[in-house]
Amino acid sequence: MIESLLVDRFKLRLTDETKELPVYALRIAKHGPKLQQAQIDQVYAPVPTGPDGYENCQGEPASWTHYTFCGKGQIIGEGISVEALVSMLSKELDRTVLDQTGLRGHYNITLHWTPDQSHAAYLSKFKWPVDGEPGTDSLPPPESSGPSIFTAIQEQLGLRLEPQEGPWVVAFVIFHVESPAQN
Repeated sequence: MIESLLVDRFKLRLTDETKELPVYALRIAKHGPKLQQAQIDQVYAPVPTGPDGYENCQGEPASWTHYTFCGKGQIIGEGISVEALVSMLSKELDRTVLDQTGLRGHYNITLHWTPDQSHAAYLSKFKWPVDGEPGTDSLPPPESSGPSIFTAIQEQLGLRLEPQEGPWVVAFVIFHVESPAQN
């Protein structure tokens, strides 16, 4: 029904095709993982959010009390799964990350890196309230002395990201579209 509306109203012509996209595979590094196993009965601090530029990135099952946040070159989480870490890394890298570690369970993770300039530009689009003034930029420029996210993952977590071609996905290719006609 929506497809016919788009064709009638916008003269939309498209086709679908399948293609491989670049992804990262998260794997265990040469000397093994450096992840600290979380204890299910631990009680963790609340999630920091708001003016400091951090945001809650991922939820977990209700049986785990945890916090996670990411932003400004860090991901910190207590009681999170590798699946949740993969989700955060996918958002951070703007590319699908596939979990090929085989690790199960929940971990306490601290990861710090220097965001590259493209990431800093992305963060600068967001405006965070400062001193009650909505819409004021408050994100400081990224530091330039730390490791890249790829080096940090290997050194701090004992994992590595490897680029590869990913699973086949369906992509829509638009051949023609027009502005809608007046009613």
